[in-house]
Amino acid sequence: MDALEVPATGTTNRAGGQVINDLIGETPITVTYCGETKFCRVLTSSGTRPLKLAISGFANHTLELSFDGQHYR
Repeated sequence: MDALEVPATGTTNRAGGQVINDLIGETPITVTYCGETKFCRVLTSSGTRPLKLAISGFANHTLELSFDGQHYR
């Protein structure tokens, strides 16, 4: 089975924010999108497991993300 056929894990929020964590082959890829700012980000790492990035909130018209206990804007 191709890795792109596997359902990705992710989160959404009421403000239109989205985070999708997936693998392309063995490469982890995360795509974030903020519906308020229309800003998209693509992240990757050197590991072989999907990142555990999630939406932690929305403040000052910006999507807040959490990873490994830390919060980011």
